[in-house]
Amino acid sequence: MLIIYTILNIVMLRVSPLPVNKQGGSFILLVLVMTGFLAGLSLLGFKNTIQSSKLTAGFINNKLVFSRAQAAMNTAQTHLENTKTQHTDIKSSALSSYMIEKLLLAGADTNTQYYRVTTKGFDQEGLNVVTIQAIIRESDQLVRVSWQQLP
Repeated sequence: MLIIYTILNIVMLRVSPLPVNKQGGSFILLVLVMTGFLAGLSLLGFKNTIQSSKLTAGFINNKLVFSRAQAAMNTAQTHLENTKTQHTDIKSSALSSYMIEKLLLAGADTNTQYYRVTTKGFDQEGLNVVTIQAIIRESDQLVRVSWQQLP
């Protein structure tokens, strides 16, 4: 048995080992660097996708809240046409509210009345609020004299 073991060792020593490729380590290093670069690039793209999604959702939510404030402005103007309010009138709902104030302006024309209408639109969570304010003149018909969105 010892003889067979010795012969096998001699045969194994005479067989040359596999040739060593000296560029194998640098290739693996290059592959690791490229993999890290591509992983970083994909993470950056993923982050940009999430940011873009948040911006789009915020823009859509802001447009929705603005349209609710505009609808409240139209409702307030209709209420003003129907009642010719003489006092401050406030109406609120879960999604919008408006306030009508009669302005006491002394002018040459006593038949002309001015009203300040302030409306707010809300989102479902109450995080976004849009405020719109308008001055409405009433003579023969209602006319919006000024209009602005408040910050």
